[in-house]
Amino acid sequence: MSFNTGTGVCRWALQPSLTGEPGYLVITAQRSTGKPVTESYTVTENRDGGQLLGYRLTKPDGDSYDLPASLTECSCPDFTINRVMAESADLRLCKHCKAVNAALVKLGA
Repeated sequence: MSFNTGTGVCRWALQPSLTGEPGYLVITAQRSTGKPVTESYTVTENRDGGQLLGYRLTKPDGDSYDLPASLTECSCPDFTINRVMAESADLRLCKHCKAVNAALVKLGA
């Protein structure tokens, strides 16, 4: 089942487990050219003891992006270069922030 992110769709190819095993998230987003691009990520929780600090999204090629638990920032180039100075909070959110939020909402997290 796919979930709308506002700028594309995402779906869990493998849902994360309650015991902390990572999930596998597939994100499809529209590029500025209008062409859709689909990428997959292993989603791992970043915890300190029992406290959730954030999430790490890792692509099959090894590139990874870190998001805080609030899902309001991302270490991806789109966020750090293009979106960090956007005027509204919604425009600042990259596809990773939006997709993880939508996917977690569907899990009831």
